[in-house]
Amino acid sequence: KTFYKNILKEMAEKEGVLSDTKYTEYSKLILTVTSMGKDARSIGGYNLFKPLANYGKVKKQGAEGAIWALLAVNSNSSYTFPKTETGTQTTKKKLVEYILKQQISNGGFSNNGKTGNVNLTAKALQALAPYYDSRKDVKSSVDKAIEYLSKKQKDNGGFTSGGVVNSESSSQVITALTSLG
Repeated sequence: KTFYKNILKEMAEKEGVLSDTKYTEYSKLILTVTSMGKDARSIGGYNLFKPLANYGKVKKQGAEGAIWALLAVNSNSSYTFPKTETGTQTTKKKLVEYILKQQISNGGFSNNGKTGNVNLTAKALQALAPYYDSRKDVKSSVDKAIEYLSKKQKDNGGFTSGGVVNSESSSQVITALTSLG
């Protein structure tokens, strides 16, 4: 209760604006309040999806922005993106297409187009998982990414990010594989 009250207080203090540049803040809060059983379309009178309706703003954070937005909208079957007041409308299809384009030749996903990243790849798989059985392009991409992750796994079973074995990377991969069944 206290945590949710603090969310409502912060939303009121910021007049619903969590960030003008990091739209993942909205996506992450959507996932948080949804996991609490709340409707992210009405948090203190604010629809957390409203900022995410502008596709150009969502993808300003590269693959991260698209991945988090897709995870957020898929976190509840009744969620959709409201009509945008400016810019290009965000859709699930556009987000999937954008994420797929962030995959590099070795199967990993990248924000810079050059270097694969275990955490980003695992998060991409989590976001793409709902489309695995229904879209051939997603299935092909996911299968290639799983091969990439398999090659990145260390002898001790862990994964690295930034050259360091860490539990977050392993957790992201476990979550990705679990989301794929």
